[in-house]
Amino acid sequence: MIPTLINPEEFKVVRVISFCDEYTKGTGTICYMRPYTQDYKKEILDDFDHSMITWLKSLNLNNVKFVHSENVLFDHQLPQLSRIYDGGRPNNKLFLVCYEDYSQDEMIVMGVKQIDAICIELKVFWNTDMNAAIPLLCGAMTFDKNKKDYYFDVVKTITSL
Repeated sequence: MIPTLINPEEFKVVRVISFCDEYTKGTGTICYMRPYTQDYKKEILDDFDHSMITWLKSLNLNNVKFVHSENVLFDHQLPQLSRIYDGGRPNNKLFLVCYEDYSQDEMIVMGVKQIDAICIELKVFWNTDMNAAIPLLCGAMTFDKNKKDYYFDVVKTITSL
């Protein structure tokens, strides 16, 4: 099979983060994709990527680390990555609500009654027996309120592998 370059508008960057759950002793892998741009490539972790790693660490997951990044430029890459990471392993969803980081005092002073939020749903692939209990990961990730537009724009582009 000869690799074919996909349409440049469909170029992607796949990020892979791994971790260990201390209660089940299982390891998990989260793979997400974002559009490839001049500023967002395989070798560049941005604020969102760092925030995702920090948030996972806050869940008391062990050994949270950025493992791999891949620019998807050819037609064979995405199916190949999907086979590698999915591979028939048990999986479930990660549910994450992202919103600005306001202190309670700031919300009272500003009279904030509602905070804009955006949700992410990603697959978590588990290295465990098919019959083993796997935890559901969910929570809220806050971000610098001065970067709201950036985070909302980024989250809208994220898809699961």
